[in-house]
Amino acid sequence: MRTIRILAGLLLLAGAPLSAGTELLLEDGQVVEGRSIQRKGSLILLKLESGAVVPFPVELVREVRLTGDDEPAPSGMRPGRARTLVGPPQGPVLAKPAEQLEAFGENRSTFRRSVISPYWFPESDWADDPALNNFNPTRWYRAPIDAVWIPTSAFRASDDATQFNPARWYRAPIDPTWYPTDGFGDR
Repeated sequence: MRTIRILAGLLLLAGAPLSAGTELLLEDGQVVEGRSIQRKGSLILLKLESGAVVPFPVELVREVRLTGDDEPAPSGMRPGRARTLVGPPQGPVLAKPAEQLEAFGENRSTFRRSVISPYWFPESDWADDPALNNFNPTRWYRAPIDAVWIPTSAFRASDDATQFNPARWYRAPIDPTWYPTDGFGDR
């Protein structure tokens, strides 16, 4: 537990000097107060109120405490309104558009017209005179070969080879029809 507190305190001291009031709790129980603290290598430098700097080896310091209600360290952020950082304090003075165009003189540049017009206006293909319209409806082309196929039978009675033994139906010698009867009835 003691080493965790020492490490936490030393991590606070790893950077630049702190401007809050500080206290060092040493291993023997003594408390030393100072104005700021800084770590350099294996030493902790404590600046006292008188301005003197007292070095303490890290092994002798048990705990580091920050005291006081000082302002937080500067972050570089400044609350406020917009400021002019460079140039005249009143800000840039811009010329009016008419004054800006006067700098070009009389021969101002103009854009060249395109060879192809970017505008399209729909027009009717029908002429005003009906005789000039040359209405020619579509005519269907007649193929030299008839495209319609009608199937025909390949069977001819004269070529029937099955007439030598035509199928005949005979009555079976035993009647194949079965009718159920009552097995418990009279015999």
